[in-house]
Amino acid sequence: MLMMTACSKNSGDPSDAAKQVYTDSIKALGCELEDVKAGADPHREADLAAKTGDRRFLGINGITLLVSTHRIGQLDFDRTYGELVRRNGIRAIEGTSDVYGSDRRCFQLGSYEYTKHYNERMIELSGLADK
Repeated sequence: MLMMTACSKNSGDPSDAAKQVYTDSIKALGCELEDVKAGADPHREADLAAKTGDRRFLGINGITLLVSTHRIGQLDFDRTYGELVRRNGIRAIEGTSDVYGSDRRCFQLGSYEYTKHYNERMIELSGLADK
């Protein structure tokens, strides 16, 4: 997937920069935030969930439940991440599936992108990001 860096103006707040990176990644897919429906600010929404005690990771339905992050493929990380996901649990984004037409393309791809950003924030909140 193509990732773009944030070039627009923001307040300098790291969460604003993270939101801009997410927004840019959705636009790079040729989609709009409204198409995703999962949410517009995965980092803020992960923070809110964690504050209420919900540390579950997000996944999308397909042939299997896919729980992703930007770090998948780093072997030592994969093992630790897998343990963290097992401990905290998974919540699937409703409506995602492995069968979709062109009218569902942005919803499915955008939801996948959303889960990567949301899960990355959950990893940061767990302290695993520093390891």
